[in-house]
Amino acid sequence: MKEKSKPKIMIVDSKASRRDSLASRFRLQGYYTDLSNSGFQALSQLEKDPEYKSLIVLGNSSDMSAAELIGLTREFRKKDILQILFVDKKADQEDVLEMFKIGANDYIVYSDKVFGTLLDKVEKFGLPG
Repeated sequence: MKEKSKPKIMIVDSKASRRDSLASRFRLQGYYTDLSNSGFQALSQLEKDPEYKSLIVLGNSSDMSAAELIGLTREFRKKDILQILFVDKKADQEDVLEMFKIGANDYIVYSDKVFGTLLDKVEKFGLPG
């Protein structure tokens, strides 16, 4: 029996070292991972390729706020089709609620151990119950 391939992930982060580190770790786990340092580039890739199952947004990019990226993505991809995980260093309750309202599936506070949390969320997305 052929093993099902793991879902495609896109990581959007203007900080190259952090973005590359997370991508490497996801790739070691068998995930196909694309990278973007800008919101417009990420939107373009997401519109062209319906195979993405998770979008990980780390803070704002230089050309677009995270809220704008998430909101625009939700115009063409529903929450149950594309998981959006927003990662930020602060956890202001109003910001968290706003991100959920805009369309993020989850809000994760950044720490050195963020990869484990992200991996868990990505692995569980789309699984029944």
